[in-house]
Amino acid sequence: MVAFSAIAMSQEQPGKPASTWLTGKWAGKTKTGDELVMDLRVEGDNEVKGTGVVQQGGNKRLHPIINGTVHGDKVVLEARYPSTGTVVRYVLAFVDGTLTGTSPEQKFKATFKKLE
Repeated sequence: MVAFSAIAMSQEQPGKPASTWLTGKWAGKTKTGDELVMDLRVEGDNEVKGTGVVQQGGNKRLHPIINGTVHGDKVVLEARYPSTGTVVRYVLAFVDGTLTGTSPEQKFKATFKKLE
């Protein structure tokens, strides 16, 4: 049983062909300091789909649509904000339990932690 558990766990870790470790809720800060919570899922081998919510104070919220890819522990996400026409790209790596990287066009560092 221990060997089976170890094998099952290794298939869920970054760097392996299975990318299910990315599925779930992730939270981090946008360039403006607002919190972005993303609900991500992996479809097929490496296609990422999801939605997000950015709480901007009071009752104002933005709802980006998330698309991207995952290859091992490397993740590229695009957050498209239909209400503003803005697209924010994140180039991330899974490091020590977080998605860490940059938004190259907006020139800021981004870190997302898994909530569930």
